[in-house]
Amino acid sequence: MNRLSTAFYEAVTPVVAGKIPSRSRLVATRYYYGDGTVCRSDSVVMTRFGGGYFDASGRAHYELADYQGNITTVIDSDGNIVSHTGFYPYGQPWRRPGERQWLYGGKEWLGADGRDEYDFHARRQYPHLAMFTTPDPKSESFYNCSPYIYCNGDPINAIDKDGKLTIFINGMHFGDGGSEEYWNGVDKLVMRLNKDYHALYIDGSLNGKNGLPDNLSADMRYKAGKQYGEKYIKTIISSLDSKEFIRIITHSMGAAFAKGFIDALYHYLYTLPLLERVQIQNRLKVEIDLAPFQPKEQSASCIPTYVFQKKFDWLANTGKMEGAIYDPRYTEDIDAKAFNKGYETMKIFFLIYCVIRQHGIVNFYSTIEEYYRDHPESKEE
Repeated sequence: MNRLSTAFYEAVTPVVAGKIPSRSRLVATRYYYGDGTVCRSDSVVMTRFGGGYFDASGRAHYELADYQGNITTVIDSDGNIVSHTGFYPYGQPWRRPGERQWLYGGKEWLGADGRDEYDFHARRQYPHLAMFTTPDPKSESFYNCSPYIYCNGDPINAIDKDGKLTIFINGMHFGDGGSEEYWNGVDKLVMRLNKDYHALYIDGSLNGKNGLPDNLSADMRYKAGKQYGEKYIKTIISSLDSKEFIRIITHSMGAAFAKGFIDALYHYLYTLPLLERVQIQNRLKVEIDLAPFQPKEQSASCIPTYVFQKKFDWLANTGKMEGAIYDPRYTEDIDAKAFNKGYETMKIFFLIYCVIRQHGIVNFYSTIEEYYRDHPESKEE
């Protein structure tokens, strides 16, 4: 029968620092079978199933996880707590897990002989030092970086391989650019509809209010996006596998930044072999521009680009973006007559209303939900 195994040894001669013991003996071997059975030497330890396991006597146990997927509690079939623990930020359990093997992030804990590591499949992680103990399997692509660092040493702006990727590029801000706070829950909605929670947040406004007046130029934002892409696109692409997709969501000023970023992406793709290039292109799913600022001064990229906008948005609804998809289900044409009447009546208060209630990010919840109802293929892997 096909199986994986982990062997545990102990030294039987004095251990000298920096030297392998001259003699050691096999203590035990743990086997993993395709049906979920886990054996230690010749004895069955457990048989795993989704959300728990059967112990050696056949009694069911259920694993309870927190919102991060960390398994904190195990209960038996009668509801009795068998074990419970919490975790420090990098995964170190509060107390010794005993016989429990799957803990932080649902990953297997390797505690034999004081190793205290997690098996993250691609690498082993040592929570005491908040680092990996084995090299990055793709480290040969980045000779200038240590093979033990995470995300090229830039975990804020880069990602590690796991799941789909949604890139959120924000517009004008007053301090929350490049973060989830800017999106006011819209990012969580998109990721919930995508059934995935892996995101990259990018400031597309050239540092918000501190970037004025340069960031008022669509061309400047495009160039900044291209520079960002040239710097990070190799790291982002190399972190994907054959089943991962990229989706890009922008707001306001972020749309022009995204066009430069995507241009840099395609320039990089044309350095790759044809087959690899086509495979990656097929995984670029969609760009959605929410209330794009200065739409007439930019053109849609090679990715299918949808524009969502409101009819009284005088900041964004000033013309159409060349090559973009303006679907009437998600895009409202400006009502110039009604806008002028409102402005004549309320002046500055009407303009403020339009910015907050028409251009603001929170106005697109229902539109995004409608888009995903109409495009169920956008949620497929």
